Amino acid sequence: MLRSLQLSKQLAIHIHALSSFENAMQRFDFPVQARSLTSLIPGNEFHCVRQFTAEDVETFLKITGDANLIHTNSAAAIAAGLQAPILPGIMLASLFPAIIGTNFPGAIYLSQTLKFRQPATVESWVRATVRLEKLSGSRASFATECVLLPTPTPNKDKVGTPQDESTTTVLLEGQALALLKDINS
Repeated sequence: MLRSLQLSKQLAIHIHALSSFENAMQRFDFPVQARSLTSLIPGNEFHCVRQFTAEDVETFLKITGDANLIHTNSAAAIAAGLQAPILPGIMLASLFPAIIGTNFPGAIYLSQTLKFRQPATVESWVRATVRLEKLSGSRASFATECVLLPTPTPNKDKVGTPQDESTTTVLLEGQALALLKDINS
C-alpha cells in the first residue's frame, strides 16, 4: 500500500511537470533549427532566452528532491545573504544540453564543466548561449555561458520579453562536449 502511494505521488509529480513544461514553453524564446555538421564552423553560436517562474522552480525542486529553502523562501534566502529566492544553478545549466539537443537532434551530451559566477533570482530573464569551439568528426566542444538579462519592458512586438541586452551579468560559464549526429546521414 505504501509503495502504491509513493508511485501515485511520483506519477502526480511527473504529470504536473509535463503541464508546467507546456506552460514554460510559452515563455521560452528558443530558436529551433536542426543543423548539418558540414555547415558548422568554430564560432557558431546557438542560444535561448528564458524566464524561470516560481512555479517552474517548484516543479524542478519536486522532481530533483532539492529541499533548499533559498530557492522558495524569502526569509531563508535573506538569512543566507541573498536578496531574494534564487534559481537553482543546475536549473540554469540545464539550458545548455537543451540548446544542443534541439539544434542537433540525436546529440549525446558527454560532459559539462560549470563555474557559477552570480545567482539569479526567481522570475529573472536569462540568455543561455553555446558557442562551437572545435569540431572533430562528430565530437564537438562548446563554450557555454548563461547571462542575466535586464528586466523586460513590454513593447508592441514582444510583450514581456527582454528588450535591451546591452547590460548583462554572467551567471555561469563552462565547457560542454557532445557527440553530434549529422542530419544528412
